[in-house]
Amino acid sequence: MIKTIIGKIKKQIKKLPNIKKGSEDKLSINDSGSDILKIKQIDFSILDTKRFVDMPDAEPRVKLFLPKVGITQRPHYIKIIDPFKDSSININSLVKIFMPLKASKRGLHMSRIEKVLYSTQNRVYNSLSEYTEEIIVPIIKEQNVKSGTIYVKSLYEKETDKNPSGRKGHEILYLYSITSFKNNKLNTIVGLGAYFMNACPCPQRWAIRKFYYKLKEKGYSEKEIYEIIKEAPLESHTNRGIVNLFVEDKDISYRDLYKIIDYSVTIVRELLSGNDEHLFIREAHEKELFCEDVVREVAFNVVKYLGNKIENERRVIIKAEVDESIHFHNLYTEISLPMGELKKQLKNYFI
Repeated sequence: MIKTIIGKIKKQIKKLPNIKKGSEDKLSINDSGSDILKIKQIDFSILDTKRFVDMPDAEPRVKLFLPKVGITQRPHYIKIIDPFKDSSININSLVKIFMPLKASKRGLHMSRIEKVLYSTQNRVYNSLSEYTEEIIVPIIKEQNVKSGTIYVKSLYEKETDKNPSGRKGHEILYLYSITSFKNNKLNTIVGLGAYFMNACPCPQRWAIRKFYYKLKEKGYSEKEIYEIIKEAPLESHTNRGIVNLFVEDKDISYRDLYKIIDYSVTIVRELLSGNDEHLFIREAHEKELFCEDVVREVAFNVVKYLGNKIENERRVIIKAEVDESIHFHNLYTEISLPMGELKKQLKNYFI
């Protein structure tokens, strides 16, 4: 496999003139000595032309096709209709844009990407998916390529009424839209991410067993022990994690994705009073989920609530990562399946 890849790279790289190994095992251009202008291929005859300053379109010294080049971590405000309140908002986002680069071109025209991004600032889009679908086409046209992908990750603070005290709470969510353009077709994936709390079931079982024998020693009956332990604090270590759910269907709303995650895990929220905090922790302990369980629970609820809304060939992607509080490592679980295959694997739960 490695030999095949190396062979392909060798075929793409044309013979590099006047390059040989230097005395320190580094590539050096030998014939031009210290003449930096020759090394940079400066041609004063075209000084006042576009060719002289248009470096992205210049030929690179090493001609090699690059399948994925672009920008990442580009902060950007996007105006959309709030998916939970139906009013317009200016949502704080991070943008990534990738596309292929010909072997004959040195780089991307970054200013052309910025020009398209700035052109969107005064428009209100119905959704993030509408934004990504409309912006990817002009971006790749400006670069004179035929395919490309845009990733948008937006930070959203959602108000919630979950607190028993009546106090409003806030949850931090991530809204995603990923649009690819290839073979003159658009394909969009939408996603939602949320922080959650889980409790490890392992120490909880040890605590329950110890409590059981202590109560037995005190003379309590089996029925009394059952009722006491049912209401007792459930001892375990808790962890904070993040779960991301993606579906290959732009018509699925963020409300639908949020509902599925909310049914599956205990979503972390702020502005908790004392009793709110107690009941929040209690809920997490009662669910007692492994990281692996989180992905399975989300998958189950995807089939339950979206099984008839998403076509069978469309992909469902679920990712969960948990910061293990008493360990140095994190735990990670991921699944990516067509909706039809997911339904097939879980069909026994819906008979």
